[in-house]
Amino acid sequence: MTARPAFPSPDASGAAAPRSPARVVRRAAFVLGAAVLGYGAFAIAFPARTPAAIAD
Repeated sequence: MTARPAFPSPDASGAAAPRSPARVVRRAAFVLGAAVLGYGAFAIAFPARTPAAIAD
């Protein structure tokens, strides 16, 4: 008995399905949003370590 892959390929070649542009854009927006929120939380927690405070 052979194990079936968790995410089977849509065709018999075994190649992964191409990602849709909308999915790529949504993923990029999510990653960028998470980075902005993470930096905001860092700036609130450690205001003296932000670039604006260091420049003063």
